[in-house]
Amino acid sequence: MKSLRRSSRFKHLCRLLLAPVLLAGTVLHAADATPDTLYDKDPKHLWNRLSSALITRAPEGKTIPPDLLDPPHIELLFEGEANKQTISLLNEFLKGEPRPGSMTPVQRAVMQRDLLAVFHRLSGLQAQNGTQWTGPERELATALASAIRHVALTSEEIHKLPDNYAAATVDPEAVTVDDATHPAPFLPKDLLADDGPWIALDSQGSGKALVAQFHFKMLQGRTSFEVRMRHPEGRAAGEAYLKSLADMRQPWVYEKSERAIPNVRDSAPWPNPDTPQFPVGTMWALVRRAILADKKGQLVVSPLVESIQIRVYRKANVTDELNSPEFQKFVKELEETKREYELDDLLAARYMTSFEWEMQRALLLGKGGFHLTRPEDLKFSGFVPSEPRPVASFCMQCHLAPGIHSIQSRAGLFSEPLARPPEFRPSNRENLDRITTYEARTQPGWLLLQWLWEDSPDH
Repeated sequence: MKSLRRSSRFKHLCRLLLAPVLLAGTVLHAADATPDTLYDKDPKHLWNRLSSALITRAPEGKTIPPDLLDPPHIELLFEGEANKQTISLLNEFLKGEPRPGSMTPVQRAVMQRDLLAVFHRLSGLQAQNGTQWTGPERELATALASAIRHVALTSEEIHKLPDNYAAATVDPEAVTVDDATHPAPFLPKDLLADDGPWIALDSQGSGKALVAQFHFKMLQGRTSFEVRMRHPEGRAAGEAYLKSLADMRQPWVYEKSERAIPNVRDSAPWPNPDTPQFPVGTMWALVRRAILADKKGQLVVSPLVESIQIRVYRKANVTDELNSPEFQKFVKELEETKREYELDDLLAARYMTSFEWEMQRALLLGKGGFHLTRPEDLKFSGFVPSEPRPVASFCMQCHLAPGIHSIQSRAGLFSEPLARPPEFRPSNRENLDRITTYEARTQPGWLLLQWLWEDSPDH
């Protein structure tokens, strides 16, 4: 039997993360539009041509799925013929028909989020590399900034955009509750209720109030990430548990003992073995929403949910499952019958149920609903895996430790540990949106956009 530990492969893949992981599944609704007909039945419609240029670009000889939430090859637009074509389309978009007023608010919101994705990738790379703009990059950034303003909605219009998550949960086909006896993806109706069992969290003690700071920074602050926790015994029990964590006098220890928590860190400090643990059945969710710029240049977290990632913890820890007689018997049967298996995949499926619902443009602009992403989509995510793998296996790469120690916003896998772990506190949507927009305004992309808007004449 292999020993279970956080392998170098796991660590490497964790650090390659650029977006929420894509997960396995099916489709809640079938998309009824192709990439070339998202905005109009005519593929030659100006908005369709611009959309295809932004989101379906791929290296020569390669293809990508038609409606990825985060297109992987945006850098192809920054130079060469693709750059010239995109700038030409953007100029036509600014001067041609149809004007934005003839498009629906949802169409304008979806177009702006795609324009913003390219703009933030461009500004983020420039800030990261510390280099001067090339002529093509500068021209593209200027054209993108004008196009982003061209389709901007008012703040009131953004707040009135449809709640696509609520609409999905009332669909007759939607599964809205967890069935522990037959684990499967579901859409909890009460996930986003601020007074419900899913507790929205912010943090203190880390210098940053956003819990999912890693995800936020990896997408250059262009999208909102909201973390929620559901205790199996209800909201009051969940709040009491959070308080027990905050009340710990010694969250870290500096001498590793036999009681050390496995699969957390390679060096001191380590989590205190007496850290209060949440029970089996606890759920954690990461909700991603689109941030849009209104007509005045103010940032607004929109109602449009881009993705929902949920993890349900089925076991107390992976090590106990690995050593259990039941699991060892199961693996022995596989070996005796010469069936191939991946130990990580088998363990992950027993440790947690993991899945992610993802917005697709064709769904949002059509009937609504969410797409349950598939293993074969994984090669287009920031993980860059060599082959499709089960969802839980990918989630466990970074969330392998027992219970609360697998919550990396607290455990600090991606950073050096603080004197104390960040303390999670109950919050609400309004507060999280305010924190998000405050922090987003400090990111290079939004700063550059504001400067370009102020530096260019109104239109």
